[in-house]
Amino acid sequence: VGSTSEIIQNQNSGILINANSSEFADWISTQGKKRCTLVRTEHRPVPLTNLIYYEGHWLTEAEIPKEAFRHLNPARKDFPLRHEDLVTRLPSLIDLELTPCIIYCGKRFDCENLAQQIERTLPPLSAEQAERIGNVLQNAHNDVGALTFIKPSLRRMIQTYGVAYHHSGLAPAARIAVERLVKDGLLRFCAAT
Repeated sequence: VGSTSEIIQNQNSGILINANSSEFADWISTQGKKRCTLVRTEHRPVPLTNLIYYEGHWLTEAEIPKEAFRHLNPARKDFPLRHEDLVTRLPSLIDLELTPCIIYCGKRFDCENLAQQIERTLPPLSAEQAERIGNVLQNAHNDVGALTFIKPSLRRMIQTYGVAYHHSGLAPAARIAVERLVKDGLLRFCAAT
C-alpha cells in the first residue's frame, strides 16, 4: 500500500509489489542479465470511492457543488486534518454503507494511533459480525500463522470494533489477515501507510 516496495526474492527470481512498478521494471532490466517482466492488473478487490467532507456531509466528487471551492482561504492552516477531527466524521460512513474504509497515514505510529481513536468512537460489532471476523482470522492463522503475529490489543480492536491498522511494521502474516478482512468487507476502518 502506498509508495513502499516489497521485494520477494529467491536465488533465481524476484517479485516487486509497488505503485511505481513500471519505472522500476525498466531500471531493473538494465542492471543484469535476467529479463524482467511486468505483470499489472487494474482489478481492485476493494473498489475505491473518493469522498470530500463538505458542510457536515460526505460527498462523492460528482455531488460536490460547483461553488464549494470558490471561497477557499489559502491561508487556512488546518490541513492535514487532525485525527481528532477526522474521527468524529468517520462513523457516518457506516450508515452510508461506505465501509470498509481505508484511511492513509504517513507513519506507522499514526496508523496505530488513529485506529485506537476510531475504535473509541464506535459501538461494538454484533456477535455475528465478530464471529465472521474470528473465522477469517482463524483461517488466516491456519494458512500463515497470523494470530501468532497479531498483538492482543489489535485482535481485540479488530474483533470487537471492526477496526485495524496495516503497515510495514506488522509481520507479513498479520498483514495478510488484515488484507483478507478488508477484501471480505468485514472491517469498518483500516488505517494504513
